[in-house]
Amino acid sequence: MYYLKKTQTVQKKNLPNLMRNNNLTLNRLLHSFFESLYTDLSWAYDAVAWLSSMGQWRSWQRTGLDVLPPGRSLEIGFGTGHMIEERASKGFFVAGVDISPQMTRIARKRHHKSDHSILIAQASGLQLPFPNTVFTSVLSTFPSEYIFKNETLEEIERVLIPGGKMVIIPGVQKITGPGSRGKILLRLLDKISALLYSLTGQETRPDMDWKENLIEKLESIGFSTSIENVRLERSIVLRIVAQKVDPSS
Repeated sequence: MYYLKKTQTVQKKNLPNLMRNNNLTLNRLLHSFFESLYTDLSWAYDAVAWLSSMGQWRSWQRTGLDVLPPGRSLEIGFGTGHMIEERASKGFFVAGVDISPQMTRIARKRHHKSDHSILIAQASGLQLPFPNTVFTSVLSTFPSEYIFKNETLEEIERVLIPGGKMVIIPGVQKITGPGSRGKILLRLLDKISALLYSLTGQETRPDMDWKENLIEKLESIGFSTSIENVRLERSIVLRIVAQKVDPSS
């Protein structure tokens, strides 16, 4: 009897560790799957993005387009190239760089017959293949950690004109679901979407420490920065808007 109780106690103590290990394993598997969407599974990227966000992916990305100033734009990490097309359709010249050969190939195919002014290049944000001060804006939506490296931020600052804007959509602050109580199925789907983004680390943390550190870093490079919560119908998206300081103003 004592042995049984002791075993049960040990099992109870180990239960949180087992649950934590299971969550870590699931997190790694999901993260690995999402990473493969940029390589071997790039053909499924758009479908998975739509399903995992329950149709919100494009509206999340467009929160970055909404605040871009007129003029030449650069998108870093363009994925399959939808935002490039939307920006170019407004009559602006748009360049895009992505390190993934698969994504570059998909985007080039998408824009092959486009009448818009578009330049697609396979390149890294750490070393942009452009001269100094040529873009009025730089956009990056849902990038990985490289976007906040000093090398990347310095490169962005280099290619922006004085007064130019960098706009980054780092992630979703919260998936709230629809406001209407009648949309029961949609609310359930959004809860599933929120769980997925939480497990894979795509949902951004609400605390302020990293925001303050980022603002300090950007100011040291030469940006004035604001970090905003953009409220949509079913979610809250985090948006970083950094303007390159113009010494002449």
